[in-house]
Amino acid sequence: MKKLGQYIEIINSSTNPEDAFQKFCSIMKEHGYDRVAYSLVTDHPSLGLPRQHGLATSYPDDWMKYYKEKNYMEIDPVTLRVLASRKPFFWSDLTANPDLFAPSLQLMNEAQEAGVSDGIGFSLTGPPGELVGVGLARTAPAKGKDYMFLAGAYLLSVYFHETYRDMCPGH
Repeated sequence: MKKLGQYIEIINSSTNPEDAFQKFCSIMKEHGYDRVAYSLVTDHPSLGLPRQHGLATSYPDDWMKYYKEKNYMEIDPVTLRVLASRKPFFWSDLTANPDLFAPSLQLMNEAQEAGVSDGIGFSLTGPPGELVGVGLARTAPAKGKDYMFLAGAYLLSVYFHETYRDMCPGH
């Protein structure tokens, strides 16, 4: 991620939360991550918003509807990792775990079929007790784990998150 400074400036130049999300999505798409979900994994009293998957998302609409109908947020291994750890991670680390709860593995397989696969995840904190999850996914599989990209995407996710939060009504 050679243009990191430029990307930060682009995100910081956003005029509203939707603009910040679109800019963040465009940057991630340049790097092969064409699906982005920004989710509130805990209630957010500071914004007056409940816990919800995909507050802002470019995941396919039919997948998001199906995900919500199935109440998948309760068993989503990405969400569960976001709740358990602040360390950035590759989704493949979750699916490679032989102890992964079978319904969670099924969810990940269904997501892949829906074009939401081979992702990375970040846990970001806000006011005390508030956690956000950022899921970056690809429709095409990646070739191995790119830790330099993971680091740059994590930093950009922090800038996006803080920019988005600062522009939300009630903040």
